[in-house]
Amino acid sequence: VLLSPLLSACVPACLPTPTRQRQCMEHEAPQPEFGHFPVVALRAVVVWLLPAGPFDERGEAWKSALRFSEGSTQTLESLGEALREVFPALATLTPLSEQGTACWPHLVRSLARGGCPACASWRKQRPLRAVRPQTAATAPLHEAPKLSGFSLCLLRGGLLVVHGGRCSSSGETSDETYLASTARMPAGFVQWDLLLLGTSPRPAARCYHAAAPVPARLLQGLAGGAGGVAGEGAAMLVFGGAGTGDELFGDAWLLELQNQSPAHASHTSQMMGRFTRGAVSGATWRQVPAAMSQGPTPRSSHVLAAWESDAGESSVVLHGGLGTCGVMGDTWLLQQSSGQLCEMQTSGSRVARAHHCGGVCGDQLLIHSGQDETFLTVGSVHSLDLRSGSWADLRPPSLADARPLMRIDGAAAAVGPLGGLLVFGGVDQAFEFQEAEPWLLKASTHGAAAELRQVALRPDAKRPPPRACGGLCASVGAAASWEAFVFGGFDGQHDLDELWRLDMTPCGFASRQ
Repeated sequence: VLLSPLLSACVPACLPTPTRQRQCMEHEAPQPEFGHFPVVALRAVVVWLLPAGPFDERGEAWKSALRFSEGSTQTLESLGEALREVFPALATLTPLSEQGTACWPHLVRSLARGGCPACASWRKQRPLRAVRPQTAATAPLHEAPKLSGFSLCLLRGGLLVVHGGRCSSSGETSDETYLASTARMPAGFVQWDLLLLGTSPRPAARCYHAAAPVPARLLQGLAGGAGGVAGEGAAMLVFGGAGTGDELFGDAWLLELQNQSPAHASHTSQMMGRFTRGAVSGATWRQVPAAMSQGPTPRSSHVLAAWESDAGESSVVLHGGLGTCGVMGDTWLLQQSSGQLCEMQTSGSRVARAHHCGGVCGDQLLIHSGQDETFLTVGSVHSLDLRSGSWADLRPPSLADARPLMRIDGAAAAVGPLGGLLVFGGVDQAFEFQEAEPWLLKASTHGAAAELRQVALRPDAKRPPPRACGGLCASVGAAASWEAFVFGGFDGQHDLDELWRLDMTPCGFASRQ
């Protein structure tokens, strides 16, 4: 009843007919009055006008919603509410008071152009040096480890997990696991801890392996999973890697972390303000059983990424790597029913890559650069549709400077709100370090093409130094946010121990990370 007169009276005025589009551009069309309509009705109309696709829909798909929202303050507010309802990644955004609701149309136009926020900034996270007691699960650290070739994951609650890696100065390969927490820390600080495992089973020391967070839905269905872990903690899957000498691993390990509740924190810790809600109270490594048939062969320098589809599917995807027979192009999925890695049957030309980077955006596995079967560095971009199993060559655009397309030992992470793959670091085909600039790689929804855009940083923003064999991570699934983290790596002379946070919150907004 409410929507019928509203749609009949107002929607025709904002539908993008050729004449109406010309009038809109020339500001000739009269603005209808919406102040007397209920907010719930206005929001319903905006939801109806919004395109069903992601933010890289063509600009024309957004014109109706944008035109309608400019009618009044109430419609601008309705645009914000509708966007947060349709696109969960925007639910964490709140307009700054001085900007008001007028920043919502600007955000839509920016993201609809495939854009990155024009005010991204880096911030170095300094280790917290406060005196803290050792617990049964963790030992406090005042300095971060200096490593390269490790794995880096961001789990729920802002907990970063660093595993394995190699120390270039000593040549030793590590089997340690480190935790870095930024949650409830003073701005610009991070709390480092060494995970204590005692004599419990753990993966052998390794480097150039890969790790990925295990989606909660997948963890709940894995055989042998600890009851309640998925709701109270977090989990990470580690696969493969190189050991000492020529040793290669083809095993998979699951790390399950249990969180401590405030009720079980010591009285002293609470009084001294040193208790962080969600602190790790225990950890367990367990090896994922191999498939009854042939499982993934041993490898290093591969891609491992979490997949959570809108249709409710959850998995972890393994692709490529360097094995004893050379560069590989196989793809494997962690099955929820069996808890095993099973090979995925794909169509099209398989993409063999090692030392590449990639991640899952929506239902697409994006693979960027790396070395091909001839061990040459290539600047290609490919996508694998995880629902149909079909490979596609996305034909990256020709750039005046092709160096951003050519890299090995770079790092990448899918950034949900931006619908693309954030790429950072690595070396080019001449083994020169890439500039310390983040790039956003997106698969166009309109044809087999790829878009590569440099993330615009604030002019005064400090930047991490160039590196290779470092780590880059961002949160995934429902917890996806507007931030990413870069840690460690090798700068040509030394291993690095710096943790940097990249804040990509759009201008005019604050984000609840």
